[in-house]
Amino acid sequence: MRSMTGYGSCSGVVGKGRISVEVKTLNHRYCDVNIKLSNSLSPLESHLRGWIRERVFRGRVDVFVRELRPVFGDPDLTVNKDLAQRYIKAIKKFRKELDLPPLDDPLEKANYDDFIIKEDNSGSLAPMLPQIKKLVDQTLLSVDGMRLKEGRYIIKEQKKHLKTLSAAVRKIRKTSMSKQKILYKKAANAKLAGESDRCEEFSRQDITEELERLMSHISQYTSLINLKEPVGRKLDFLLQEMNRELNTIGSKACEALISHLVVESKSELERLREQVQNLE
Repeated sequence: MRSMTGYGSCSGVVGKGRISVEVKTLNHRYCDVNIKLSNSLSPLESHLRGWIRERVFRGRVDVFVRELRPVFGDPDLTVNKDLAQRYIKAIKKFRKELDLPPLDDPLEKANYDDFIIKEDNSGSLAPMLPQIKKLVDQTLLSVDGMRLKEGRYIIKEQKKHLKTLSAAVRKIRKTSMSKQKILYKKAANAKLAGESDRCEEFSRQDITEELERLMSHISQYTSLINLKEPVGRKLDFLLQEMNRELNTIGSKACEALISHLVVESKSELERLREQVQNLE
């Protein structure tokens, strides 16, 4: 199982240039992929989104792809000679009229961008897709290693909290079993005495079904965290169900020890929930 937090980056030769790929992943309820590209690489977006979704199933994924050197080669430069000559003529006339000494390079103070035209090369990225995918795969491999390492740590902590939770639930069950015998007896006596209201009151304090469901949820949860596939959403759902059962147990059981154990159990559930928020 993986954490949703990871980072990876790499760079390499693509076409006539070089690009860098950077991927950051954070926790998110769904798979949210955000891609930032330069204009020349914008056709890559759909490919990148598909490659990412093949490897990441849950979490926010920020992808940055930058050109370190243009993949279609360096831009072509064209000089507007006519405009440059007009600049030189105007500058000479300007300095002569102001009685200023002539310059060795009349264009020294000029803005070269005015008469040097830069044209970026363009073309199809299709032939470069294998090179780009290789870089993306290398980056995701690095991300995955980080996510696996943190995932193993989280699962280790989850098992500790599950152990504490299970122990508390067993104590609730043991306490309730002795209490139930008394309740059954009181309910039977109330029924014989025709006191239906008191009979229902004693019956409402029965938490047997809630405990059975709670223990079943814990068993399912324990099985899920040992799987290698993404189960974060399933774990989150089970935690909600466990919390619901504990709330019912706490409201029905008229026993100080059980109430204390319910509070302890809910604290463990909250610790589990905080960790699950970062599991894929």
